[in-house]
Amino acid sequence: MPIGREDATRIVRFCLAGVGWGSALHEDDMCVLKISRSAVIGTEALRFDGDTFEAVLRQAAAAGALKSGCLEKQIAFLARSLATRGMAAPEESAAHLSVGSVTQNLALDALFPEMTSAISALVHETQRERGTASLYLSSGGRLFADQMREQWRKTDARRAALSSFRRQHAAALPATVTSRLDRSEDLLGDLCTGRAAIAALDQLPAEAIDRYSKANADLLSVIDELARRGVDTALRPTALAWMALLHAKEKTGIERAQLASAFAWDRYSEGQHATVSALIASSESYLHVFVAAAPRRASDLLRIQLDSDVTNAVTEMERVALTRREGGFNIDPTDWFVNISRKMDMLGDVESAVRETLIPAR
Repeated sequence: MPIGREDATRIVRFCLAGVGWGSALHEDDMCVLKISRSAVIGTEALRFDGDTFEAVLRQAAAAGALKSGCLEKQIAFLARSLATRGMAAPEESAAHLSVGSVTQNLALDALFPEMTSAISALVHETQRERGTASLYLSSGGRLFADQMREQWRKTDARRAALSSFRRQHAAALPATVTSRLDRSEDLLGDLCTGRAAIAALDQLPAEAIDRYSKANADLLSVIDELARRGVDTALRPTALAWMALLHAKEKTGIERAQLASAFAWDRYSEGQHATVSALIASSESYLHVFVAAAPRRASDLLRIQLDSDVTNAVTEMERVALTRREGGFNIDPTDWFVNISRKMDMLGDVESAVRETLIPAR
């Protein structure tokens, strides 16, 4: 199935990842891609055209405007979601979805529900810790000092629960999963060590955000591996939707931390406006994949959850943030944190519900 204009726009904005902005459009029966990105001096404007959006996206990658690896992964990701969308009946309810055993990983198949739940719960806490740390640092320690320390305890409890689960079932875990968990544990250890510098205001918000985001990326890669090994072929579309939702939530979490910092200072740091723009576009792209790949009941649940005053409040704050490049937002960072955290909780509720449909039948 060819890539459409909206999908091409989402892909290019995702792959630019904070260094620019892009749009796909039709001009004179041609598929056109326009990209604006930061250059050494000013902004560089690029244009690519061709018969298909897939072709012009690859032109942009060949010219160095997009990262080729990122582009190919996004094209493949979208292709899988669209190709497999019809494998499960849209009207099928969660109660009728089941996961067959994977013959090469029977033990892992049985552990899949509890382990993915433990990792997802830990990621939720590290996402919140990243946000509280950003707000604390950006406010010079005025805001969220108590909340940040309380969040440390919650994160540590989830980390301990995952470590205990891992020790208990070590023999059942494949080497690839074990190695990914080892790396994640190292990064989590670095986060805990770095808390002292955060408490002493001896770290920039951008540095803290980056450290937490790297740890979360590794934890999500563990879930990716578990889903690849532990989900029956018939439920791959649902698993793809579930993973897309997890990644959308993570992008929203990074946005929460970035804008908490910008709103506390009432201005952007260098390059931060482009970063925030890319994060919003990336989250929307993942949510688009979720809607394309998820069973109808799951996508309807997402729409219901996000059709709220909380989401409207977040959208309005985002609008102000995107239109006022020079700052002067006049937005309370605490209000921002509270509202977008509620939105993330809603995404988490949908993620948990979809994950339940992937639990093996007993």
